[in-house]
Amino acid sequence: AAKENSRYAHVHPQFHYIDCLKFTAKKYDEIIVNMPFGLRVGSHSKNERLYKAYFRILPGILTDEGLAVLYTHEKQLTEQLIRACGSFDVLKRATFDAGGLYPAVYVLRKTAK
Repeated sequence: AAKENSRYAHVHPQFHYIDCLKFTAKKYDEIIVNMPFGLRVGSHSKNERLYKAYFRILPGILTDEGLAVLYTHEKQLTEQLIRACGSFDVLKRATFDAGGLYPAVYVLRKTAK
């Protein structure tokens, strides 16, 4: 769906379908992630391990002015990790209805050094 939407928008992003924890060779200006919800598939405890591991690598794969856009239902966990990581400023947080669930989108920018 994202590839089709990009064609209609006349933009040409790079799409990578890989293990996000192993893809650390490059730096990106923008990363958009649909984080696992852990409701229908998976669990909160699996999400804790994955989210923590992802927050360990995320600062290193973003450029200094890079943005990360995270879509997640794990709002409390995400906010705890943002604070604990200490590498990001939250530019925007929005919660909305998605078929009876209430996920959030976080727009993060790396904190200036």
